[in-house]
Amino acid sequence: MKMYLAYICLVSLLTILLLAISNMYVAFSVYAWLITLGCNLTGGLENE
Repeated sequence: MKMYLAYICLVSLLTILLLAISNMYVAFSVYAWLITLGCNLTGGLENE
């Protein structure tokens, strides 16, 4: 029974870690996309 509980704890920790990493990756990619979009918009305004 204790092994079963330990297994559940381990799996939940791994899942949380995986979610945190994927969320960080998504947030970082969105952040980078916003920066490039902002640079393109400001650059386009300066060119005109």
